[in-house]
Amino acid sequence: MLVLSRKAGEEIAIDGVITIRVLSVERGVVRLGIEAPRGVAIYRRELYRAVEQLNRNATTAELPPLVAALRRTRLYPLPLQTVLPTVFPEHSQPLETDGRE
Repeated sequence: MLVLSRKAGEEIAIDGVITIRVLSVERGVVRLGIEAPRGVAIYRRELYRAVEQLNRNATTAELPPLVAALRRTRLYPLPLQTVLPTVFPEHSQPLETDGRE
């Protein structure tokens, strides 16, 4: 880790394409301005870690049986008259299939 001291108004350049500027330092709070190309994602570390954890949870979560069944439809078509859940259950209708079982 590189540790630098900067005063308000001073900058740090990263790889010639990213600039970090110290905007102000007041009562223990440092305000930074970051200039970077649009393709460079910039996140606060705590938010980035939270998103990473959500992604890990989503990939390891057990799939609801219907989602698992839908993922298998290429090999095993859903039985005729399968009712898919909807946001408004009063509007749910049987799923039409191609006749294969």
